[in-house]
Amino acid sequence: MAAGGDGFLRRLVRHWLGLVALMLVLYAGGAPSSFGPPNRPSTSAAPPPRPSPSAPWGSPVKPLASASAAVSSPPPPPPSTPGPPLPRPAPRRAPSTSPLSCVGTLIQVGTDIQSAINAAPEGTTFCLQAGEYRLTQGIVPKSNDTLVGAPGTILNGAKLLTSFTQENGDFVASGQTQHNPVVIGECSPVTYTGCQYADAVFFDDRPLWRVMSLGEVAAGTFYFDYPNGKIYLADNPAGHKVEAAVATRAFRAFGTGVTGVTIRGLVIEKIANEAQAGALESTVWDLENNEVRLNHGVGIVGGGTIRGNYVHANGQLGIKGGKGTNMLVENNEMAFNNNAGFDLSWEAGGGKWFETTGLTVRGNYSHDNHGRGLWTDTDNTSTLYENNRVENNDGIGILHEVSFDATIRTNTVTGNGFKEPGGVDGGGIEVMASPNVEIYGNTVSANRDGIALTQFPRGSGASGPHEINNVYVHNNVIKQSQGYTGLIQGMGDDSYFTSRNNRFQANTYYLGANPNCFQWMDAPRTSDQWIAYGEDRTATFHQL
Repeated sequence: MAAGGDGFLRRLVRHWLGLVALMLVLYAGGAPSSFGPPNRPSTSAAPPPRPSPSAPWGSPVKPLASASAAVSSPPPPPPSTPGPPLPRPAPRRAPSTSPLSCVGTLIQVGTDIQSAINAAPEGTTFCLQAGEYRLTQGIVPKSNDTLVGAPGTILNGAKLLTSFTQENGDFVASGQTQHNPVVIGECSPVTYTGCQYADAVFFDDRPLWRVMSLGEVAAGTFYFDYPNGKIYLADNPAGHKVEAAVATRAFRAFGTGVTGVTIRGLVIEKIANEAQAGALESTVWDLENNEVRLNHGVGIVGGGTIRGNYVHANGQLGIKGGKGTNMLVENNEMAFNNNAGFDLSWEAGGGKWFETTGLTVRGNYSHDNHGRGLWTDTDNTSTLYENNRVENNDGIGILHEVSFDATIRTNTVTGNGFKEPGGVDGGGIEVMASPNVEIYGNTVSANRDGIALTQFPRGSGASGPHEINNVYVHNNVIKQSQGYTGLIQGMGDDSYFTSRNNRFQANTYYLGANPNCFQWMDAPRTSDQWIAYGEDRTATFHQL
């Protein structure tokens, strides 16, 4: 293992020893993973300085700067009733895995995990010994199995590259036949297509940036010549750990019929999963206190309960779920995702869900993702976002899009949206073409826009038209030095302002020097005009 590996094991041990019986969840700040080679062109203007500046990527995992425990939340106030904010989640830098006892079948390093599962009956508990297990294909558990990792248990989907020759100054690994054949995704800029290929290369645990021709190879990049089975590097591999992703999944769930699985305390890394697919797949599984990092597509895809995981530095997205009922996503950290250069409005960022009923997204910390923070998109019904901390994401902080009934309450949303492409599309909280949404008790500050409602033609879904109706925004604190709060529409229909029960009331505003900081009736408005239209007549206004 390279020099960074010893520090990584020591850090994991500290986290396991510092926690007690699943009662604490550790959080702490950290450094983002920059993506792209030096001088990679930006696709949008740089955002203004953020409240919490981030250091450049050094190593993929850095030691804890500090740690504090999160307190479980009391019952939230009832709808339409403002109440005291719930406790805010504290930042953390590692999964909250306690050194729980594991009574079951011991799996030692060097054992083939799939063979051990195949030899045992359903419902077996497997206790994985600390160490690194290199995977070449996804593991398929049996129903009701439990897999528990001791501190320092790593499932690594990459192989070591140890033999190189030199060609014209580049270092070449030959005989590379691995290839995930699924090529999918929209990259940024549109002229780049490298994000579509899942077979990543790592240099001392850092992902190298894929270039699409041999002539582009430079420090920090690689080129994969698939027809000739060669990987080209500019960096000298001597004395360094170089790896190439080969396994396309860590765990497989879809199409297996396997349910009731629990996975706890594992580090899952360097999987060659394509975009929109998970390194860790699950159906109605419980995924708790894992660290999922450095995978190409999505870190975790699935339903059930996803709790206490640290999902970071994945190529496209942290957590994704869909087509499920009563899913719980709680106390996870989603950070620095989309390091492979996907377009954020296609699908990239912290977390995204589709076609769910009764989804709860609670107490998560989504930050510094190159995309949107938390995002429900397409026919989600009865969604609850509460007590999340959403900071410094390139895209919208919390977005509820072409979906239905939702409550968005007691979240802290700061510094998001500065790389969104559209007008009034950089909201800390935004609702797009979705009815029956209540937004209250949130603190929304220093985002590109405040709280935004937008309506453009989006058709209909499973529960009716995708339209802004009956959206109630009240009792929030909105600190806004630029951008807008309000509603815009492109339907040529003023009823979205006058007769569809969309309203803002009793919010508290801290506003910058721009006098036209609201959007209503198809134009920017001053606070006096905003009030004259009937909005926020009992609001409090302050000057920043």
